[in-house]
Amino acid sequence: MRVLIICYNIMKPSSGPPSVVRNLLNGFIKISDLIHRRNVEITFLSLYENIKTINVDDNVKIRGLPVVKPITLTLELQSLLKRFGRFDVVHTHVLHYVPRYALSRTPSVYTMHGVIWNEIRYYTELYHKIPYVLLLLRFKTYLPLLTKLVVISPYLIDELKECGIALPISKIELIENPVSDQYFNLVKKEGHIILYPARFFPQKN
Repeated sequence: MRVLIICYNIMKPSSGPPSVVRNLLNGFIKISDLIHRRNVEITFLSLYENIKTINVDDNVKIRGLPVVKPITLTLELQSLLKRFGRFDVVHTHVLHYVPRYALSRTPSVYTMHGVIWNEIRYYTELYHKIPYVLLLLRFKTYLPLLTKLVVISPYLIDELKECGIALPISKIELIENPVSDQYFNLVKKEGHIILYPARFFPQKN
């Protein structure tokens, strides 16, 4: 089985989605023997990164793909111009890549990391609102194309219902974000500590 996982800045993650995918990559490296025995080949496609193909393992590799801005208007088109071979399953963390594979009838999975219709409220300038409005339009348009929609918490399932987005429950998978081992290897030097493995950001309340 050949699997393609799409995200951005996997090699140098600085936000939620790429950090999740990087942790996933590290997890696959740990179980590389199992992946090899089951004859699974996993390719990580890292957008924005101009890197040569890195063979992490015999069955796991990373490919970089520089993109041209503005992605809000052109990323779907860019996704059609570059081919990486055929895959049995595509799991994307970038919404713009859904039609590229779903329309070719490749089983396609998308992980929903944020609540787009809520995040729009945090921006007052039209310049910042427009990308989110277009992203929400994409989300509603591409949903029927998906084989599975992955949500990272039960809260997102409730949000989908409240927003009136009708999606069969059989198409929704709840998979919580993987956490890096480094959070469990911290040496406690202070008294009371609250571990908050996320960014301080208005959307995080």
